[in-house]
Amino acid sequence: MLKHLRLILSLLPLVLFPAVHAENVSDCFRVREMVKTEEIRYLVDAVSLCGREYEAVYVLVSFLDHAGKHLDDGVWAIYWCRPGRREIHEFAIPAGALGFARVVLNRVTVDAMEALRGKTPIPAGPNRGNIKDPGAPPPAPIGRPGSP
Repeated sequence: MLKHLRLILSLLPLVLFPAVHAENVSDCFRVREMVKTEEIRYLVDAVSLCGREYEAVYVLVSFLDHAGKHLDDGVWAIYWCRPGRREIHEFAIPAGALGFARVVLNRVTVDAMEALRGKTPIPAGPNRGNIKDPGAPPPAPIGRPGSP
């Protein structure tokens, strides 16, 4: 009995360790700067001060005009986010944010369902290949059977 009690007591710290050292990604993932670089793009500078690696960190943002009026919301993600890693990326804005003056941070999360709630998914059905490329040349005319 004493042997089993010792075993349980020796394993107890391993069971409690994750609960004691659980971190809130919104406290340890720092967005240093988000700035407009072009009419349809913005630059992000962020760093992970988290103690562990995350498969994905999602950053929810809002786009505002010069008067501070809300234009649209967006989400950007960093995949395989490692401790101490600095991330510098440029992202395109959502269509509704055209004319934005600044980007503001709303929330940082590792929950994909929370981050993507209400977002329009990219079509995955048979019509996916039917999206026209605006820079593509017009299709060549198809001749009638029997004509050159």
